[in-house]
Amino acid sequence: MTGNVRTLPDFDNPPAVETVLGVRFAPLKKWQASHFGLFWNRIREEYPRTEIHSALSSVDAPVVFCFPEEAQLEFDAPIRCWYRNRNEATLIQVQNDRFIHNWRKLEATQPYLHYGELRPEFEKNWQRFREFLNDERLGEAKVVECEVTYINQIERGDGWDTFADLPNVVNSWCGSKSTGFLPQPSLVSFNSIYSMDNKDGTLRVALQPAFRPADNKEVIQITVTGLCRPLEASHSQIVSSLDAARGWVVQGFTDITSSNMHQIWRRKL
Repeated sequence: MTGNVRTLPDFDNPPAVETVLGVRFAPLKKWQASHFGLFWNRIREEYPRTEIHSALSSVDAPVVFCFPEEAQLEFDAPIRCWYRNRNEATLIQVQNDRFIHNWRKLEATQPYLHYGELRPEFEKNWQRFREFLNDERLGEAKVVECEVTYINQIERGDGWDTFADLPNVVNSWCGSKSTGFLPQPSLVSFNSIYSMDNKDGTLRVALQPAFRPADNKEVIQITVTGLCRPLEASHSQIVSSLDAARGWVVQGFTDITSSNMHQIWRRKL
């Protein structure tokens, strides 16, 4: 979506701390480790820092980096390269079947970037990657799946104090018991998967407790991932699939969360 017109639910103070836009494509058979460095030469001025991690499998989702993994690489194991920009807020991830663009909120005062501001940057870098593949004669990246993921973190004290308060945050968790024998849970985590109506895709919701590395504050993390298969590998279809995935993510997150939290986040639409 471009422009200033928004038709999806919107908040003045959303809990989103990370946004992911990505595509998965058929593996590039000619891709070699040297190509990570060759591609870096094209974006190095904007993305001067790199890291090597183990490759994601086709079932790994979402592709987030709020909680960095410790890469344990074996010799000749498939790898994935991270390219970080200067302010550390933006990350590009590349492997032989993935191209991913991450944005994360590093400070409380950092402005939230809406999807309409992030998608053009993804499109620009995705085009640079496609041109690189063409110039290096590595073949076409035939996209088979598009991903949009929002990572949301809700601090203890913002609408909840214990996990007994979880129904005040998430509508789909009632916390009821048949006999009343069990005490209130000390921790709660769950995963849900929804099929997208009239779309070849799914919406995945994962809730888990976490400690935010930046300040060690306890949070409830809600990760919402939309996965859509484009009708074809054209740019317009990829963008359409990303837009559809994003629509499901935003509306799905709004649907599962409570009106009480919407007031805290100052819902506008």
